[in-house]
Amino acid sequence: MFGTEPLNTPRTGGNAQRLPEICYDPENVLLEGWYPDELSAYRARTVWKQTLSHHFLLEYEEDFQLSIERNKTGDVFQLSCTFYTACARYAFWRITNEQAPEVQYLLETAHIPKSSSNTDLLLSAPDMRCVTEGHLLISKYGEPPELNTSWLNGLKRIFQKLSE
Repeated sequence: MFGTEPLNTPRTGGNAQRLPEICYDPENVLLEGWYPDELSAYRARTVWKQTLSHHFLLEYEEDFQLSIERNKTGDVFQLSCTFYTACARYAFWRITNEQAPEVQYLLETAHIPKSSSNTDLLLSAPDMRCVTEGHLLISKYGEPPELNTSWLNGLKRIFQKLSE
């Protein structure tokens, strides 16, 4: 089986607000998402499965496999996606090399219920990261995540100017 080694899982402790996080491991061709509750993990699994099947015409359990596991303390749910076939690996490459931004966005926001009250959450969802960069490594775990909010602030300023 490809990608049998799990990525470094986050330790929550006082940093539970940092979840959810999504990262990828280019060496093991593996996507992982960490969620603070079971409902978010299963919601994300459904969206990941539909997104990969619809956008890349991949077959579940034939081209890719999804699994959810709870960490030992029970406060983090890990969604893992392993890619098996050449077509699936090409889809992984497209997702992780910014060749399919719409799919990347759907995977990053999969845990958020779609409603008008969640617009801010949808717009400021953290970007997918490579396992070798940023705070996902255990040695850099104490660093806070950087949310992609700079463009959101600009968009808010534009709406304020239009409403004046």
